Amino acid sequence: MRGLFADIAETKECTESVVARVVYEIWRTCGLFTCFCCERPVCTLCDTCAALPLYSAPHCALCEKFSIKGTTHAECTPKVPYFTHSIAFFEYTKVIKKLFAVYKYKQAFQYQQVIEDFAGDYIKIDPFLLVKTVFSSIDALNVVLFPIPMTTKKQEDRGFSPAYELSVIVGRALQAKYGCCVKICAGVVKKVGDVTSQARKDRRQRLLSLQKEYQVIESAVDEFTRQPIDLFVVVDDVVTTGATTTAVIEAIAKNNMLAEKLQKIPIVRFSFARA
Repeated sequence: MRGLFADIAETKECTESVVARVVYEIWRTCGLFTCFCCERPVCTLCDTCAALPLYSAPHCALCEKFSIKGTTHAECTPKVPYFTHSIAFFEYTKVIKKLFAVYKYKQAFQYQQVIEDFAGDYIKIDPFLLVKTVFSSIDALNVVLFPIPMTTKKQEDRGFSPAYELSVIVGRALQAKYGCCVKICAGVVKKVGDVTSQARKDRRQRLLSLQKEYQVIESAVDEFTRQPIDLFVVVDDVVTTGATTTAVIEAIAKNNMLAEKLQKIPIVRFSFARA
């Protein structure tokens, strides 16, 4: 990455190690993969399971109720900069859960291509016309993708950032379809600690526990405010209550310079799956 912003063309397709690549090629060549969902002997994903994911219906970013264009309801929108649109590819069904379980926690990087195919097909088909509504509405579009940050320790343990990898996948697909200028910004907010497991907490409990987890990197604010931005897109792999993405955008809104920069810019929450 060069400076705070990385051009989508300069990013790597995946951050797995050389060893992982070699192992993947050996297994693929020998036909040793099984479908991660039904465990049939087929390379990564069988046709039956590939047809199972359900498209996520348009919804409001705050109340999560139906919204025909994926826009945040007027009565839900706070006065500070907040998400104007919310886009999720799929419902968090059994297939998606298993896909991310092996991809995120078992470092099974062969499923990177499955995720890319799913994302690319969604953007191409655009079943609810959400992507077209948001990304074709402005001429000479400058899109900044902001992957949800991880702690340094967690990223070192996993070896990669799922949100960053998804940003690269989405950025390439958007650039190919709409010809917009796409850059990734991964250095204006940092995560300063790990909270306890969020699995059994409701949205309010998650927001309270996440309030102090994200901080703006003051040294990056000036460069960020000088960057031309027509759309600011916060990218997360899976959204459950939306507490994480809300905590990040609230951390940004607390900085006056960033809040002023994003005040009149559409802010989109983009995720691969929504629970």
